[in-house]
Amino acid sequence: MSAPIKSNVVESQQTLAELFSNFSKGVQHLLQSKNLSKEDQDSFQKTMVVVDGVAKRYLETGLQTAELEKRLNETSLDHLRYTVGLLVPQKEKDVHLAVEDLSNLRKAAAFLRNNFGNNDSSLALPVQQQRLFRSRPGEYRPTERDKAKFLSNFKKNSQHDIEIDLPKAGYPPHYIRAYKKFIVALVDGDLDTVKKLYSMLNPVSPINLPTAALSGNRQLINYLIGQGEDINAGFLGLGFTALDHATFLDNQSLITFLMDRGARPDKKDGQGALPADYAIALGYQPWELPVSDLKYFNPGTQAIELIPIDVFEKKTNTIFCPRVLAGLDYFEYAMTGGTIPTSPLDAATQQVLESGGDESLILAKVSDQIGFGVFAGKRFHKGDPIVSYGGMLIDLRHPMAPLSTYDLGGKIGFFDFSIEALKFRNLGAMLNHAPKPNAKPVPVNYKGIKYTLIEAAEDIPFGKQICFSYGEDWFNSRFMPPPLDILSGAEAQFPTHLPLPFLKERAAGNACFRKKDYEGAIAHYSTSIALDASQPESFHNRGLAKFKSIDSDTQSAIDDYKQALKLDPSYARAKANFKVALDRLR
Repeated sequence: MSAPIKSNVVESQQTLAELFSNFSKGVQHLLQSKNLSKEDQDSFQKTMVVVDGVAKRYLETGLQTAELEKRLNETSLDHLRYTVGLLVPQKEKDVHLAVEDLSNLRKAAAFLRNNFGNNDSSLALPVQQQRLFRSRPGEYRPTERDKAKFLSNFKKNSQHDIEIDLPKAGYPPHYIRAYKKFIVALVDGDLDTVKKLYSMLNPVSPINLPTAALSGNRQLINYLIGQGEDINAGFLGLGFTALDHATFLDNQSLITFLMDRGARPDKKDGQGALPADYAIALGYQPWELPVSDLKYFNPGTQAIELIPIDVFEKKTNTIFCPRVLAGLDYFEYAMTGGTIPTSPLDAATQQVLESGGDESLILAKVSDQIGFGVFAGKRFHKGDPIVSYGGMLIDLRHPMAPLSTYDLGGKIGFFDFSIEALKFRNLGAMLNHAPKPNAKPVPVNYKGIKYTLIEAAEDIPFGKQICFSYGEDWFNSRFMPPPLDILSGAEAQFPTHLPLPFLKERAAGNACFRKKDYEGAIAHYSTSIALDASQPESFHNRGLAKFKSIDSDTQSAIDDYKQALKLDPSYARAKANFKVALDRLR
């Protein structure tokens, strides 16, 4: 029997892909030979679904995850390789397995189902919507020149920090000079100098192995491990590990080397991030799209439809990206500029940052002058997270910075960064400007990356356009006059709301209400409810019109308020008006 597959991520993925393909062919031959019991036939048929579906797509992602590493280390892979060796050379009519061989085949099949089929519960996955991934084009990934600059600046900035910090801690000048040489030797992989200074300085520190990982020198890393250094130690406040640093430089062989020596790819650093998160942010790995379709208002059919992501990409000439990507300069400044403050995020915010939030929005063409706009696909309350602003973090000194869709305004150390959303974007980057917006940008830190979260500045009903203020500086820096205030028009007019029939009726009711034509308002609100009875605003507005009407049907108004609150228990205006109506009855 062959030796177990070792934890070399890239090589193991290729081996598994080949094994799965051969296993699939071999089992097909075996099933066609009809030399199996009914129980074995059913078991292997289920296994084939996993192999042809879940496992295949899992491998195609190319992701280096702790989960994959765990699976690659399973000794059950021996059974897979063994049975492939038996099955592949055979032809359909010649497949006969001994009892022991059939037992090994059963173990291999069970291994595949349990590890890649989620215990049979995901056998329907292949017929569900396909998982989509996007990759960062090569010209947007760090180059060898970027990596060399990263290392050079790291050495320079580290020495500068030593000159400032160590004197404050009371270290003498000769120690400071030696320690500066020591750090440079770690980055350069100068083992002899490190050994010489290590014995003199005795500097056991969590920064040593992460810094040595930048050199890629395996002998140096082995030496430090032998001195008792922790291979999973985090670099100062940021908590960057040796595995993180190897990921920054996309050093695949070093990643494997470190993991073979106990480095944990499932260990989160001080920012709550995994090495795989940084690999995605830097463009070394593809990212999985949380949605395969976007909601789009079709002006021809006057209906909300689903459009595939690739259609959106063609319309906007972009790569759909609900994430924030980064370059090595971002991590360079983070490493030498101090910690990135991370505030606790509630579950709703984390969910939006994970998914992007695009699933709750609707894209629509506003006008030839304005272009596209983004509308609420559900009701948002004031303070609710709406969508993440996807794009790529770039240094404000970068040539593309003046063209960035939105300037982040946050700082890493002394350096400002901006989110450039010309090539990579999601619906968050499609939001229009308004001087009196109903949403606002909020900078947050998530998994080691600075995000901009778009948050509701007021209650936003379904179908209303979502806008935030770009700020005067944004227009002044581009020598542009501020555009039209697209939220200040009459409520019945597009582009303030989507021109859906029930929204048109509600807007007409609002117009009547402002004129104190309460009977006309009630009629329009009732028609809106008949078209769509899932909208709490329509019930609330009709209740308010009934309350203010000449007949003052208070009980009927209360019933409408109750229905509005049933649809949205957090509806503040409905709660307040419901209380007023109850007080009148008393």
